[in-house]
Amino acid sequence: MSLQDDIEQAIKEHISQNKQVSCWVGTVSTVSPLQVTLDGTGVAVPCLATDFTSLVEGRRVAVFKLGSDLWALGSAGGSTLTGSLNVRSGLVWGEPGKIATSTETSAGSHTNPGLAYTALSTPANLTFYGPPSGKVKVTYGARITTGAAITDIFVSPEIRVTDVSGAIVLGTNDNDAFSCRSPTAAVASSGACRVRLLSVTSGTLYYGQLMTKCSVVNASNTIANARLLIEPVI
Repeated sequence: MSLQDDIEQAIKEHISQNKQVSCWVGTVSTVSPLQVTLDGTGVAVPCLATDFTSLVEGRRVAVFKLGSDLWALGSAGGSTLTGSLNVRSGLVWGEPGKIATSTETSAGSHTNPGLAYTALSTPANLTFYGPPSGKVKVTYGARITTGAAITDIFVSPEIRVTDVSGAIVLGTNDNDAFSCRSPTAAVASSGACRVRLLSVTSGTLYYGQLMTKCSVVNASNTIANARLLIEPVI
């Protein structure tokens, strides 16, 4: 069997096992390295191929996602597959722009947090689409400086559906927050935490941001270099 036969057989096996097989249509933008610009996105994504000799810039192809890899196969016209791939069934077509990739915020900061969780004044926020697995890794951290003794400062993620006013799917949590305590004097500490979110919906847009609070209000309490990273779990 050829490599293309192997890949198509893997797709058939996924379908027979009722596993989701995501597929997009796009145009080859470069051959070396192989990148395909997906319809409706304007974004070129790196792909693997079974036969590079048949690929030229401008060719319309189907892109299948198997595991963590994207494979460019067959040929396509408009949004309809042609050739040997048109007999496949059970495919779940990815919507334009909804390929799940790792996403990280720019550095956020905050001075003098209050006693209840609020968003950082210089925000650390992002949006992402739920991956096919429905699972993501959420990593977050910061540099925290306490302004006085006997003070706890917390940095915790919040994730909502669509935007900042959407339904909460991951709320702030003292137990999972990255925190710093000053037992006898003002201190500074840097670090990060990670949790898994196992209940996102594939293709749904989510909004994530970092929130902070403290146990004792002090104008010298600060959060710097706060970052939030979302990674799809395959």
